[in-house]
Amino acid sequence: MFQRQSIESSYAVVFIDDPNNPNIRAPDYKTGQAVLANESTISLAIQSYVDGPFVAAMGLKSDYDDESQPVHEDQLIPVFRGVIEAPNRRLVLSTADEDDYITIDTNTDRPTVEIYVDEPGMAAYALILIS
Repeated sequence: MFQRQSIESSYAVVFIDDPNNPNIRAPDYKTGQAVLANESTISLAIQSYVDGPFVAAMGLKSDYDDESQPVHEDQLIPVFRGVIEAPNRRLVLSTADEDDYITIDTNTDRPTVEIYVDEPGMAAYALILIS
């Protein structure tokens, strides 16, 4: 299932991880990086809520239909492709406020995550594909 969600957070970052992973930890911060990742978590810099909502479209790559999305993949910039641990075969998009916005069940405990954004470093829109 593919889900889209508008998010307004007091922090300009969202996280993708398996929240029930006992080895979860936030990636080390590096100034100026649009995406940070380690083996358990991906963090993505988004626009501040004062500039408007951030919209995320997230789901299994096999369920993705570019024509049904408001922003098409060829209009976006690839910023990340990697594998993270999801021992419970579930990934959640959440904010630093600890609000969960999108939950996707994965087909593996080591899913590949691809992220495409409209503007690296302060994304207003992100496409997140999981395989």
